[in-house]
Amino acid sequence: LLVLAGPGSGKTRVITRRIAHLIEAGVYPGRILALTFTNKAANEMGQRVEALLPGTRVWVSTFHRFCSKLLRRYGTLVGLQPNFSILDTSDQSTVMREVLSEENIDSTHFSPGKLLGRISRAKQKLQAAEEFAKQVAEGRRVTSTRSPPAFTGSTRKCCCVRTPSISMIS
Repeated sequence: LLVLAGPGSGKTRVITRRIAHLIEAGVYPGRILALTFTNKAANEMGQRVEALLPGTRVWVSTFHRFCSKLLRRYGTLVGLQPNFSILDTSDQSTVMREVLSEENIDSTHFSPGKLLGRISRAKQKLQAAEEFAKQVAEGRRVTSTRSPPAFTGSTRKCCCVRTPSISMIS
């Protein structure tokens, strides 16, 4: 079940009632997974399910928390170590600056923050890294177009992953 609606439209109520209906129809609660975007919504949803069916435990989580758990368990299948770290914004910028320096790319041409945003958008569009690097380099005096793939490689080398990448990787 996927519910897309604006704030205050009753999404949580619809989902919790659906969960209760599934359980009452005989679905084992451990086979139900409810995902949302915020911790607040996940907590509220869990409380509402508990109120509807006391003692029933279903897995209610945020997308990022769920994907992080999935990657901790199965990340080696995609080249991640189970002890990976999640980079915050500051750490991401630091790694990007290091990659730009290693690639001899002048960071005045590429703001690390803007480049990170472009990488996120390209990943959301499932754009190939090589295609993205070529697109970024067009119109710039850049001899290397490896920075986005190099950034991903650098984060993997230090056992790190960016928050926006968690759901893409898993």
